[in-house]
Amino acid sequence: MGGPAGTPPRPAGLELLLPPRSDTLWRLMTLLVSHAHSVPTSVLDLRDRRHHPLAGPVMELLT
Repeated sequence: MGGPAGTPPRPAGLELLLPPRSDTLWRLMTLLVSHAHSVPTSVLDLRDRRHHPLAGPVMELLT
């Protein structure tokens, strides 16, 4: 079970695919919830103005 893989962009705009049951995806989801931040699609584009405040913590989590 589970949904499709999430695709947060890398710093250069390249996609980083995350399997639906990965530990990284779980930590990313926890980070988003802790900041009361929702992403209605499977793409978290950190270049988007709405997501910009989370760019630093998300990139730290992914690297």
